[in-house]
Amino acid sequence: MRAGSWVRGGAAVALMATTVAALSAGASPAEPVAANRSHEAICHPASSGDVGTLPVGTVTATIPRVVAVQLDREGHPVRLWTNTGTCPRGDEQLVVDRSGHRVRPSLALRREIARHVYRGDWSQAGVWHRW
Repeated sequence: MRAGSWVRGGAAVALMATTVAALSAGASPAEPVAANRSHEAICHPASSGDVGTLPVGTVTATIPRVVAVQLDREGHPVRLWTNTGTCPRGDEQLVVDRSGHRVRPSLALRREIARHVYRGDWSQAGVWHRW
């Protein structure tokens, strides 16, 4: 591995997570995000201009509903965001950060997220909200 390649890779992961959050903003919380596009919209024609070589069909992508949670040093939620455009319901995939390290979400944290009363405008995906 080249020196500095991990830093660029980490930046690429952060950019991808932000892109996923932005692209899934219009999703219904009850259904995963799925984008359907024709092959003409996603494929470039062959250099010869022969359209017959393009794949035929529909591409479907499912983006999981995610809640990112930042914990304080004692393990209590401080702030969070979702990629759904709605407040957390407790059944999303959780990404939990504690003191800059990713940690596994506990069952107690999952219950706390599901029971918490959220306030504010959650219509924009990827925006941090105070707990």
